Amino acid sequence: MIQDDLNDQIQERLRALQADIQVLVAFSIGVIETHPDREKLRKQFAFHYETLHGRWLNSEIAEDFLTEAAAIRDVLDSSFERTRP
Repeated sequence: MIQDDLNDQIQERLRALQADIQVLVAFSIGVIETHPDREKLRKQFAFHYETLHGRWLNSEIAEDFLTEAAAIRDVLDSSFERTRP
C-alpha cells in the first residue's frame, strides 16, 4: 500500500512538471513571436542552451534527458521562423 501511494505521488508530480513545461514553452513561444529583435534573442537562446548542454554533459546526465531537452530546444528554435502574429 505504501508503494502504491508513493507511485501515485510520483505520477502526480510528473504530471505537474509536464504541465509546467508546456506552459513555459507556450510563454516562450509568445515571447519569441513578439520580440522586437528576434535574431539577437535567437543568438542569446543558443548561447544559453549550449552553456546548459555543456554542464549537462559534464554531469553525466542520462541520455533521455538530453534527448528531451533537445526536442524542446527544437520546438523553441523553430518558433523563430514563424511570422509575427
